[in-house]
Amino acid sequence: MSAELEFGVWRTTGEKVWSAFVEPPWNFNVSGENVELDIMGQLKTFKLKLERWR
Repeated sequence: MSAELEFGVWRTTGEKVWSAFVEPPWNFNVSGENVELDIMGQLKTFKLKLERWR
């Protein structure tokens, strides 16, 4: 049985923005600038893009 264990966001330039550990069963929903991960019934919300430090 295969399973995805990491959910990640990447820029179109190939730069990794962030990633999160996921454990099956999991699902996601994109809402505006957020991605909502449902990992084994536990909801977590992340920003799609990180703000750069000034």
